[in-house]
Amino acid sequence: MDVEEEIFAKRQCRFNKLAAYGFKKNGDDYYLEVPLKSANFLAKIRISSAGKVSGNVYDLDTGEEYLLLRVESNTGSFSAVVKAEYRTILQDIAGKCFVKAQADRIKDEIKARYGDEPDFPFKKFPDYAVFRNPQNRKWYGLLMAVPLGKLTGDEKD
Repeated sequence: MDVEEEIFAKRQCRFNKLAAYGFKKNGDDYYLEVPLKSANFLAKIRISSAGKVSGNVYDLDTGEEYLLLRVESNTGSFSAVVKAEYRTILQDIAGKCFVKAQADRIKDEIKARYGDEPDFPFKKFPDYAVFRNPQNRKWYGLLMAVPLGKLTGDEKD
């Protein structure tokens, strides 16, 4: 999983926030160029019409793509600084232009209000979350994905 997939997993793009952040629309996609403070590099970030984020970092002196951004085994200090700054840019975009999926927002709210963490008791459905009363361990909440067709009776949905 690349850094973009990791940061933007389970997030939905709020396209109406992109222009205020500095993105420019070109066709159906949005583009942003951000200079890195730590080096003479430029991050170019693209958000597709489907909300998928991709990006690259370029050396401004040579115009070439900084390929070490994608090499996980490279642990040099310069490379680590560039990777960290690129990650920080992506996290800022995620926080200001994207919203967490509904289930993640509910989990965050329960943790903030009651201090309870979800439990994942189902081996067959590892993403289904259960919230329990800390004293008696009884469930008070269940978060699970249900296909719309199961609710409407229309299995095509």
